[in-house]
Amino acid sequence: MKKFLFALLMVSSIGTGLFAQTTEIRKKAYNLEKSGLAIQGYDPVAYFTAHKAIEGKKEISTYYNGVSYRFSSVKNRDLFKANPTKYEPQY
Repeated sequence: MKKFLFALLMVSSIGTGLFAQTTEIRKKAYNLEKSGLAIQGYDPVAYFTAHKAIEGKKEISTYYNGVSYRFSSVKNRDLFKANPTKYEPQY
């Protein structure tokens, strides 16, 4: 039983450390501003749907895995929320 609890504690500690490390890596990879805003406020979904860069609006935003995203429309924000990994920047 002690071995099981120790193993569970170790896995939990490693998971927490990996999450913190992942957040820091994401901040560098997404070229975040101090505010945590990704891709300088441009709409990540627009790159796929409109095939061009469109500035997002401050009032239409969401927060995902330590990163803030802005969108040009509520529809784009909802598409992102439904499948963030599809629309996140790929560096």
